[in-house]
Amino acid sequence: MPVMKDFKTVGIYLIIILAIMKFVLVPINNSLNAKKTVLNEYLDTYRTRSLIIQKYISTPETEKTGEEKERFLKLINPKDSPIPVIQSKTLSSVIEKAEKNGLTVLNFELPDAATGKNITEVPLLVRLKGTPKALTDLLKDVRKMASLTEIKGLQIEKSGDEFLFTITLTTYRVER
Repeated sequence: MPVMKDFKTVGIYLIIILAIMKFVLVPINNSLNAKKTVLNEYLDTYRTRSLIIQKYISTPETEKTGEEKERFLKLINPKDSPIPVIQSKTLSSVIEKAEKNGLTVLNFELPDAATGKNITEVPLLVRLKGTPKALTDLLKDVRKMASLTEIKGLQIEKSGDEFLFTITLTTYRVER
């Protein structure tokens, strides 16, 4: 009987140890898998960007005509344009296009610009209310704006019959 009692206590201790290991190791494993997924996304982004850069570098300078450069530089704001002026021009243009498409501008933010060596990114965050169709029309209009305006982010939330949209736009300014 004492041997049987020892087996029972060893079994109970073994079950307790396994339960503790489960509650310790499962969250660690889940965290590790999430971090692997993020790392793989970063690697894919890195590979894509490096391929684009290699393709750009491999393109001879003679293929990049002066006319293309001039057309591109016309889309980017000049160095002497103050950042608040660029943001206000972009904002007024977006508000005008939004109202034309039937969207209501709830509010906006003018975040700090990300200054780079050659180009400065000038961000703008606009919150709108309306229908998805009106949003798609607005996004098409934004792509046709006079200055190069890139849509960096879009967040959509449903509120009753209407939708709330948060759009992050970026325009650029040449620094050289």
